[in-house]
Amino acid sequence: MMRKIHRWISFPLILFLMFVTGSGVILQYQELGELVEPERPKPTATALPEDALLLAQVQKALDAARKAKADFPAQRLDLDFSGGDGKARFGVSPRGGPSIEVNLKSGDAKVEMQPKPNLHVQMIQLHTGKMFGPAGLVIMGLVSLIFLVLTFTGFLVYFNMWRRRKSAGKGGLFWK
Repeated sequence: MMRKIHRWISFPLILFLMFVTGSGVILQYQELGELVEPERPKPTATALPEDALLLAQVQKALDAARKAKADFPAQRLDLDFSGGDGKARFGVSPRGGPSIEVNLKSGDAKVEMQPKPNLHVQMIQLHTGKMFGPAGLVIMGLVSLIFLVLTFTGFLVYFNMWRRRKSAGKGGLFWK
């Protein structure tokens, strides 16, 4: 009876297992790709700017960001001086969310409230079910619990089969 229940519950869940393992594999390969990535280009900035210049640029960036969107809930400030012009990026956590990018030379601000998520973020959203909204999170949570139960019941089925084989005088953990 346990084997029949195990099979009927696990069969439809194969689709969810494919989503979870597929997105997990893509995430792992992406992480691996970052580990074996070719050498990064050398920075173009030669030295940090002087304190007064840096403070003036941060103030300019703050003014431009406030002018563009005064109620932006910034949690981070990233400064980038590598492109010659320098950029300030105000963002929220986690990365990849809304942001305001300010060109430090011109003072132009670009507000990005709904950025298109990159592949890594999309795979995490698929992997967790967040891509499908609250219902997806609930479904993936339930499916995860069911997979835990299936793992446990599969172990029980195997243990019972192994015990019967052992009492019949057939040894070994695995059989044909």
